Amino acid sequence: MKTARPLFAALLLAAALHAQEAVMAPKAVLKPEPVAAPEVGVPIPLRIYLPAGTEAEAVEVSLPKDQSFLALVGAARRDGTSFLAELRVLKTGDVSLGPATVTATLADGRRVEFPTAEVALAVAELAGEAGEARDYTAPAIMPYDWFWRNLAYGAGALLIAAAGGYAVGAWLDRRKAVALPAAQALLPPIDEALQAVRGLRTMRVFDASGPEQHYTALSMAVRRYIERAYGVAAMELSDDEMVRMLRRDFAHRAASEPLSELFTRSSLAKFARQPLEREVASADAAAAELFLDAERARGRAAETAGGAAA
Repeated sequence: MKTARPLFAALLLAAALHAQEAVMAPKAVLKPEPVAAPEVGVPIPLRIYLPAGTEAEAVEVSLPKDQSFLALVGAARRDGTSFLAELRVLKTGDVSLGPATVTATLADGRRVEFPTAEVALAVAELAGEAGEARDYTAPAIMPYDWFWRNLAYGAGALLIAAAGGYAVGAWLDRRKAVALPAAQALLPPIDEALQAVRGLRTMRVFDASGPEQHYTALSMAVRRYIERAYGVAAMELSDDEMVRMLRRDFAHRAASEPLSELFTRSSLAKFARQPLEREVASADAAAAELFLDAERARGRAAETAGGAAA
């Protein structure tokens, strides 16, 4: 019992010192510029201040996973201790920004993390094209009513479909067999992605269908390549998760940062329906092509090195 008391006191002292260190640790500050009535999808200037005495070349802001309705675009350096970014909120009502983590890249290449406090925002609804209020919050899942009636309808539809399929199959069996055409050779993942991106660089999709369809096709081409080439379930990731993966796993690849910004703008084009300039969309398609061209050159270099080693 006497031995346990000093141990218990030491644990209490360590916990107190840890709590004091957490409280006194230097913190960064996220400060949205005053806006009269913030609206969904409308950019809000966000100032990022580093602790006194800390100067950095660049910063990255990591938000909690449950704040995917927030989009941060860019972080331009104003001076060594402050940066300016754009914040877009994709839902209405009272929302919170943070607590987040600001990762600062110092002049000597070191990366230092600073926590931030939580910031509250009130976002108004944005009027739609026809004047109606539009909210981008995901709809609630409603309870499934009329279960037995819908079950009967579903069973009947299945029976009709099965009978129709049987009749069509029997009719096809009575027809003469025809020679099937030869299967076309599948393109390698990199060539398929480049073919799709180069088609989008003509801007025909953008001009005919707008930025939403352009960015959807562009992001799908890049996602499909990464999924097939690296075995990552990129087709199932959100745009924010794609940005984090690119900055974590492809940070030293060509055009990785412009590609990350492409997915940020893709989220704005698809969900906030933010109007984007034609020149910006063309530059994003060029960034995707540059990334894929670098990936193809990297793959060829690896094949050459492997052949030389053999």
